[in-house]
Amino acid sequence: MPKLREFVIRQIMDELFHSGFDMEKFDISFPEDLDSDKLACIFFKSYPEYSFNIEEYNLSDQKLSEREKGILKTDEKPGDYKMHEIKLHSNIDDCISRVYYWLENIKDDLVFNKVDL
Repeated sequence: MPKLREFVIRQIMDELFHSGFDMEKFDISFPEDLDSDKLACIFFKSYPEYSFNIEEYNLSDQKLSEREKGILKTDEKPGDYKMHEIKLHSNIDDCISRVYYWLENIKDDLVFNKVDL
C-alpha cells in the first residue's frame, strides 16, 4: 500500500493527465517502502534523466518543533532555471502544484531542442 492517500495520488495523476502529454510517456510510482523517504516518483520515459520526486525531508535542528522538522521536498529535473533543483515545501499541495511547473520545463526543453511533443 502506498504511503500517500488515494486522494493525493489522484491529484498528482490529474496534474499529469491535464498536461497535454500522453500518460504513457511517464513511469509513475508511489513507493510503499516505509524506510524510504520517497512518496512519489515520476520519470519522463523519453528522457529518463527528467524526473520528479516528492520526498519527506527531516531537519535535525534541535531548536525546531517536531512539526517544523518534518517538511517535504520536490527533487526536479529539469528545474526552473537549473537542470536539477530541490525545493522545500510545508505541505503536500505545494508539492503537487510543482508538477505543473516541472512539466512546463520539460515542454520548454523539448521545444528548444525541436522535439515533437
